[in-house]
Amino acid sequence: MKTVSLTILILSLLKISGFTQQVPGDAVMLDLTDFERQIENRISFHLPEMKYRALELTTGKKIVLKMDEAVINGDTIHTKKVNTRGQSTLFYKRKSLSFNLKSEAPFYHGEEREALS
Repeated sequence: MKTVSLTILILSLLKISGFTQQVPGDAVMLDLTDFERQIENRISFHLPEMKYRALELTTGKKIVLKMDEAVINGDTIHTKKVNTRGQSTLFYKRKSLSFNLKSEAPFYHGEEREALS
């Protein structure tokens, strides 16, 4: 069975090269300043390719994903339930996900660490 690995990166802010882009017309100036922030948290999990395609192609309705575990910041955590969430994001190709875990997982913000489940 073919599987697809997904990695979700949680950013304080996306690290991008600092530059300003002028948008033509009456549009606003887009300021993409590099604050040199790094990815602080990483969530990975595996889905069979069919489930991944269903997740990617389904729009407008919530989906519950069947998976036994996820890797959160290097720790393998057993999941109770993973489902899509939100209203408008259900129509996007990249979905927002909600994780219910059987045990706590470490999450970081700078020097702070918090365990979430």
